[in-house]
Amino acid sequence: MLMPDPPEPGADQDFEWIELANLGTSSTTLEGLWLADNAGAIELPPLTLAAGKVLVIAGAQAKVPDIDTWIPSGGFSNGLGNAGDRLVLYTKDGDILDALSYGSDTMFDKPALPAPAAGKSLVCRFADDGSFASAEVSTSPTPGLLVTFEANTTAAEERTTSAQSVATSSALAYLALGGLGVAALGAAAVQRYRTARALKASRTDDPSS
Repeated sequence: MLMPDPPEPGADQDFEWIELANLGTSSTTLEGLWLADNAGAIELPPLTLAAGKVLVIAGAQAKVPDIDTWIPSGGFSNGLGNAGDRLVLYTKDGDILDALSYGSDTMFDKPALPAPAAGKSLVCRFADDGSFASAEVSTSPTPGLLVTFEANTTAAEERTTSAQSVATSSALAYLALGGLGVAALGAAAVQRYRTARALKASRTDDPSS
């Protein structure tokens, strides 16, 4: 889940939060990983995220659980866009592990995931095997709580047209942004992965980037 438009007055970025979930069956480290939106990036802390656990990346005044929360000292980029933005999780070598787009941003998801209104969060549900099931706007945000969804035929069929992510390792340790994850590449995941690779290539070829 993620909340780009908190209800509190003041600068949104002080109250925003993003979830990073480990959908795998073994612990994985965040060392050497970066998280970016369409305006900037931050390096994640060298923490170990246990299987089935969620790390909440939050603004300094965000109303989130103290446990399993990391508050970047300089904040997250310039904050998340209310109308639309993207999140990209990648390694120090530039390999993209996961990415999502919501609202007006369609870089990785076409159509983009819905942009939640003030005080609401974007939640992505997934099955026990890590496969994407659905995305929706929640009126009752629960930062730090891993959301699951019982796999069924309808959800499996929706995977071919819904946003999905790329597995991070062959050891079944999958990191997912906003609770978004999949254990195997479907048609939409292949489209996303190709877009991500093209973006990486364009940055590599451009000496000014």
